[in-house]
Amino acid sequence: MLRADGFPVEAAIWELRAVSASGGEPVYLREAAALWKEIDRPDQSMQLGAVLTRLGDASAEDWFQYGLAAHRIGVHERAAEAYRRALALEPGAAEASFNLGLLHEGAGRYEPAVVCYEQVLRSRPDLDTAYFRLGSLHLEHGASDRAIEVFDRFLAVGKDSLVLAEARLLLASIRGDSLPRTAAPVVADSSGLR
Repeated sequence: MLRADGFPVEAAIWELRAVSASGGEPVYLREAAALWKEIDRPDQSMQLGAVLTRLGDASAEDWFQYGLAAHRIGVHERAAEAYRRALALEPGAAEASFNLGLLHEGAGRYEPAVVCYEQVLRSRPDLDTAYFRLGSLHLEHGASDRAIEVFDRFLAVGKDSLVLAEARLLLASIRGDSLPRTAAPVVADSSGLR
């Protein structure tokens, strides 16, 4: 009720009381972690996720949410391990693969990032941000042929969006095509963190 009435902090505190009273029941841990995430407290969410994942019956989503909280506060090794655990339970978990790719990319690990983004595209061939990240990553590493292939795939399946428009411009630039005078650079948010 508190959450619906616009009191998410109070709701999170009451949820922590429910966790304590229940002896750490997973349903209350999940709800409390989600509430702390909702009020932009990934540190608290990560602590609850750590407890939840230690219980032994954590789901792929539990591991993903734990990884996401760790990722958001910069605990990247813990985040990567949590994403890998999520993927072990659910190999097609696109968000876990994508975020693991972001971690690899941020750490300068080109090929592992490519593998992650390609895995995302196998399970979610409609995910615009994965095409854009993968194509851009290839460009950053001088693999323009690979970037062209990715952006061509993206153009074939993508829906009209800012990310697709930027991909068209990048592809035209790579190929040396002239751009219309009215074309202006588009800055798309392709961070992907959920």
